[in-house]
Amino acid sequence: MVFSSHARARRRAFTLIELLVVIAIIAILIGLLLPAVQKVREAAARSQSQNNLKQMTLGLHGMAGTNQDRFCSGFGPLGSTVNAGDPVRPWTWHLLPHIEQDNVFRSGTFGANIKTYVCPSDTTNNGTAALTSYAANAAAMPPAVGTVVRLFNMNSTGDGTSNTIALMERYAITVAPTGPLAVTYGATTISHTFGSHPWYGTTASHVLVLPNAQVTVPFQIKPPPSAADDRVAQGMSAGGIQVSMCDGSVRGVNPSTPYATWVLACDPYDGQVLPSNW
Repeated sequence: MVFSSHARARRRAFTLIELLVVIAIIAILIGLLLPAVQKVREAAARSQSQNNLKQMTLGLHGMAGTNQDRFCSGFGPLGSTVNAGDPVRPWTWHLLPHIEQDNVFRSGTFGANIKTYVCPSDTTNNGTAALTSYAANAAAMPPAVGTVVRLFNMNSTGDGTSNTIALMERYAITVAPTGPLAVTYGATTISHTFGSHPWYGTTASHVLVLPNAQVTVPFQIKPPPSAADDRVAQGMSAGGIQVSMCDGSVRGVNPSTPYATWVLACDPYDGQVLPSNW
């Protein structure tokens, strides 16, 4: 009877080979599941970024409703002229009351983390600092020059709000290319400094959208942080970059979009129809 019990115990035990086979099967299953989990996470982050863009652009519409149908400048006052009593600050500051951040706006709490300004896929923005993962279209919201501010009017003649980019994804922290960049757009000079992009600072205002010899791509797609170029935007997913249009719609832009088409989508007054590759 004792011998029979030991024999049954020996038959129930795993051999080393069987154990290795089980481990190999588990490893294969994990290998199959990880890409699916990563895709789900990326889809969730993309959806959150789309929601952020939607909320910010609807906020711009709320701003226009109380500001003679005009958006604010990329960096400047809320009105069309620079007055002593009007704070000269970036679009992210003027937008605060219209995205349910009126308390931050009224208190002047520089340095507060604003969740709507954080893209979950922005590896340079950990969601605790006062940084922004988004940029304004410099042609629609250019910075003020002196006392002159060219504000985008939703009712003005032009290409139309559905054909003009308002906001786009962009890394919160970028690297500095060799030298600054300044390009004249109409009567406005669009210039850039490099480094981190706080929502309350001057570099939170805009990105370059105009043709220039130093810029040959419309945007980067998931570059490593050490290669993020401040002069262009950065798409946060392999599928492209998320942008909002001035009419409040949000869409993804394919990585293969030509730079010339990107510029047409950014310029509100070029008078041209967007091509089929948009």
